[in-house]
Amino acid sequence: EKMKKLPLNKKKCKKLHIGKDNNLCPDLKAHDEKYLGDQISRFCDNKLNIKDRKGKGIGIISQIMSLLDDICLGQYYFGAAIRLREAYLVNGILFNSEVWYNMKETDIRELEELDETLLRKILKAHSKTPLEALYLELGCLLLRYIIMARRINFLHYLTNLNKNELLFKFFEAQMKNPTKCDWYLQVVQDLKDYDISTDLNKLTSFSKDSFKKLVKSKQEIAALKYLNNIKSEHSKLANLKYENIRTKNNN
Repeated sequence: EKMKKLPLNKKKCKKLHIGKDNNLCPDLKAHDEKYLGDQISRFCDNKLNIKDRKGKGIGIISQIMSLLDDICLGQYYFGAAIRLREAYLVNGILFNSEVWYNMKETDIRELEELDETLLRKILKAHSKTPLEALYLELGCLLLRYIIMARRINFLHYLTNLNKNELLFKFFEAQMKNPTKCDWYLQVVQDLKDYDISTDLNKLTSFSKDSFKKLVKSKQEIAALKYLNNIKSEHSKLANLKYENIRTKNNN
């Protein structure tokens, strides 16, 4: 009965051509509105995906600010703004980011500049307001640390897969024969930056929830250290001390 509802049909399939000599690649779109998944570049970079997410992010920022301006939130303004940022902007431009490979500093900065634009609008801050002040005052995490956490959590998922699954075999091949720009090498560096053991056997001993809690605690420590290091370079912020990344609304 179920098979009758889901008949296989050639019209439902697409051919994906890989290689610079192919000119027959169709536009992979759903109802001619948006791309399905991420774009694979033959240059092993994320330029196409970053460009797509930036375009989407600009629209999301306008929507968030429109909501904040139209609704009287009073003392809940900043709390609501932060939650809108997390729900719409962060999730909107970072979906699938845990599987991106060869992520460069320039790629991350392009996405973070979008985030900074939103934070400055929320705070009505001057363009020269120090970057770290925006995140420390609002209790927000930089996108780079969100991406790193997502990669690490995805690594935990991979290590618990059945060894016969194709995804695990692909992951295993990278572990055994790592090459420059591999996803595996990137996530190992993430573990080091978060001060988490790179012994994958130890990772599998954690349950999904307990591992997420560990990553979250390490994420906040690493992000706070990074922001405080930048803050130390600005004399105007020298007298301000931050012991955690938390807004007054979340105390």
